[in-house]
Amino acid sequence: MNTPLTLNQSRRPDGAPVLRVVGEVDRSNSDELAAAVGEQLDPAAGPLTVDLSGVGYLDSVGLSVLFEFADAIEVVIPPLLAPVLAVSGLGELTAVRGRPRTAGTALSPSIRAELSIRAEPADPARPDGRASPVRRAAGTYDGSTGAPACAHRL
Repeated sequence: MNTPLTLNQSRRPDGAPVLRVVGEVDRSNSDELAAAVGEQLDPAAGPLTVDLSGVGYLDSVGLSVLFEFADAIEVVIPPLLAPVLAVSGLGELTAVRGRPRTAGTALSPSIRAELSIRAEPADPARPDGRASPVRRAAGTYDGSTGAPACAHRL
């Protein structure tokens, strides 16, 4: 059974493509979302805005669609999805904006705070002095303990 999903394609006054998504995005309809995003991509018009402000649920399969197109899209999200995008790291790969209340509204301070990366100690080995992210692939092991390495500090 497919979860109901509405996809509305349009263009902004400047000609940039917009895909408005309403409903729930899950395994049953993620192919439909992927097809719509792929169809709307127009490199000459700039990044596709995927407006998720009407989405009440986004599972990992739906999120993977957004990752697939991250270099060609920007995403508008409701507050409900802010933690999902923060944990996934999608905001590091593509522009993420909060649901605009009026034209041109930027990400609200509360959403910006939720999307921000938690501060880690500076890494003196990095020229910019920022913390180094730790990412380990699933199935690797910590050599000191023999335990699965599952740290994903960003």
